Amino acid sequence: MNWITIYITGKEGFKNEVSKKVRNSNLKYMKGNNEGGFNLVDHDLYWLDNKNSLRSFKEEISAKIIWKYRIRFYTSLEEFLGSKQEEPTTEFSPHEKSMITKMQYLIKPKNKKPPKSKLTYTTF
Repeated sequence: MNWITIYITGKEGFKNEVSKKVRNSNLKYMKGNNEGGFNLVDHDLYWLDNKNSLRSFKEEISAKIIWKYRIRFYTSLEEFLGSKQEEPTTEFSPHEKSMITKMQYLIKPKNKKPPKSKLTYTTF
C-alpha cells in the first residue's frame, strides 16, 4: 500500500475539527506525529492511501471547516516549508496605498446639503 503525505496548516483550533471529520469518514489514513521537529503549533500531518485523492480528503473535512480555519493543504515538504518562510505583510504596497487614497477621495463628502425629503404631510 502506498501513501500520500498531506501537510495541513490553519488557524488555531483546526486540528480537532479535522481529526473528528476524518475519523468519521471511510478514508484509509494514518495520522502523522507532529511532536517536535518544526516547532509549529498551526500544522498537522496525515498520510492517505494512494487510492484516495486530496479532493476526497477535502470533501470529508468540508468547505465550511476549511474556510472557517483558513486551512491550506500541501503535498510536498518543500511546499510546506516554503509557506512557513513567507513573512506575512503588515504594510500596504505603494499601489495599495494609492488605491486607498483614491477610495477615500471618492467617499469624502463634498459639503453638500442633505437632500430634501420627498415626504408630504397631510393634516385632517
